[in-house]
Order: sequence, then structure tokens, then C-alpha cells
Amino acid sequence: MLDAPSAVDRAARILQVFGKPTLGELEPLDARAGPLRLTGFTTRGSITFPSRRYQYLFVNGRPVEDRSLSKAILQASRDAIRLDRHPAVFLFLTADPDTVDVNVSPAKTQVKFADAGTAYRLVYHALHSALLAGKEERRLRPVPPD
Repeated sequence: MLDAPSAVDRAARILQVFGKPTLGELEPLDARAGPLRLTGFTTRGSITFPSRRYQYLFVNGRPVEDRSLSKAILQASRDAIRLDRHPAVFLFLTADPDTVDVNVSPAKTQVKFADAGTAYRLVYHALHSALLAGKEERRLRPVPPD
């Protein structure tokens, strides 16, 4: 349990919890694809970690695990930064309840999307763009297959 003072927004709360010395400045994400909206934050390309410890995914406000979206995060990271490093990622995906099934696991920590390909591409493109936003060199790479 965490007892923290109020925060003005999600970015401020994330920095309260994890610390600005750890995360540095956060790069915002905001993208849409069909019935899906993705908002969130990632560390800039120069702030990376040796593991995926600081990667969090929420769907309709619920913390979840999703293999496809985790793969999109990993691929976007690999295409934008060093292969052996990982950004901090805090993603908030909002979906119409009819397009996502949260009853995949008893603990409701896994989800299944009606259109998993669209969710994958949304996460990949938004994160990849955000990771490159702070860099001088802008590289464009094709989207890897789902």
C-alpha cells in the first residue's frame, strides 16, 4: 500500500512513485486506432534499464499482462534503442468493453482483444515514435509481423 500526496496527473504520480532521478523526463504518448485509445508515458531513449522491471500496462484501468502487447513493447524498444536495454513504459489502453475480454484468467490479469493486430500496431507505433522523439536521429523501420 502506498500513501502518497495528490498528484496533478498520471505523469506526476509516476514520478512520485518511481522518482525523477530514476526515470528522468517522461515522453508522453497519445494515439488512437479504431475503438482503441492509447495514452501513457515512456522514458526518453537515453534513460534505459537492464530489465523490463519498469514496464506497466493497463487496459480500461486494470493492470494486465498481454503477450502480444508485451511483444509490441519489446519490438518498439529494440527498434529504437540498444537491444540489451529497456525503457520504462506506462501504457493506458482504453477499449470498448465489447472489443476486449478480461475473463481470460481467473485473476483477470490477462486480456484478449477482438482485433489483436490493431492493438499490437497501436502500441508499437506509439511507443516507437515516443522513444525516437527525444533523439536527433530519426529512423523509420517497418512494423514487425504480429
